[in-house]
Amino acid sequence: MISVVLNANKGNGSLELHMRGHADSGEYGKDLICASASILAYTYAYEVDNKEPGFFLKEPIVSLEEGEANITCLTKTSDDFEEMLTIMSVIAHGFYVLMNEYPECVRIKLFGEAKSLI
Repeated sequence: MISVVLNANKGNGSLELHMRGHADSGEYGKDLICASASILAYTYAYEVDNKEPGFFLKEPIVSLEEGEANITCLTKTSDDFEEMLTIMSVIAHGFYVLMNEYPECVRIKLFGEAKSLI
C-alpha cells in the first residue's frame, strides 16, 4: 500500500508531501501504480527544486528514496504559498485518481489547506 500525506499550512507557509510504501501490484521495476505515484512525487520535487534562489524562507527538504518521498518547503509570502498550493493541487488530483482507480494500492490523507484541494 502506498500512503500519501499532503499538508499545507497557510499560517506558517509550509507545504509537505510524504509518501511511503509500495503498491505491490506488479513485478518489481514494472509496477505501473508505483511508477505513477513516483512520477507525481518527482514532479512536485522538481517544482520545489527549480524555484529561483530565495523563493523559500529556508532551503526546502527534498528526499526521494526507494519506497519513500519527503518534500517540505516553507514559503515567504502568501502569494508564494498560493503558487505552491496550486502545484500541490495538481499533484493531489493525480494521487486521487490513483486512489480511486486502485483503492487497494493507494491511500491519501490531506491536512490543513490541503483538505480543500480535492
